[in-house]
Amino acid sequence: MISATYPSFAFGPRKTGLRSVVRAMLLLCGLALFAGCESGGDDLNQWLHSVKARKAPNIDPLPAPVVYEPVPYRPHEERTPFEPVVLSVPDVKPLASEISPDLQRQREPLEEFALSELSLVGTLIRGEGMIALVKTPQGEVIRVQQGNYMGRNFGLVESMDQQSLVLREIVKDDTGRWQRRSTVFGFAVPEGG
Repeated sequence: MISATYPSFAFGPRKTGLRSVVRAMLLLCGLALFAGCESGGDDLNQWLHSVKARKAPNIDPLPAPVVYEPVPYRPHEERTPFEPVVLSVPDVKPLASEISPDLQRQREPLEEFALSELSLVGTLIRGEGMIALVKTPQGEVIRVQQGNYMGRNFGLVESMDQQSLVLREIVKDDTGRWQRRSTVFGFAVPEGG
């Protein structure tokens, strides 16, 4: 008896059991896909007809677009857009009799700070009168009496009560003239209250 042997590369390795399982799974998946698509889609068609039967809402037409009208630039007649605008302020010289701060006086410690950086933390009544306690941004508490200065605008403490100090500040207005203004410096109002 003659037996023929074929090399394994001619027909591939024998894996008939695995091949049949893969074929069966592919067949089952294909049948499941077709079974899901088999229904006529009656519910879908019914919904589609009900949507098409609805009346379309009235939609307002869009407004007409604004037509852009370019403005010609005349370089010899107009200023260049790349340089800042300089407004000329009339040179007003203050009169000698006008208000002005005493720039020769020695400045006090609380004049280093803006009023917004300072806080009133308390007031005391002592034999020499009322004293306010003002806290600096560094946490130092300084005693203030009537006649002391505080703030960067030459603020003179004119009067005080248990809730606040009244300062007379000297500030420059837009024309460069010195003006007096009264400022009330009191306890900070807590947020939310």
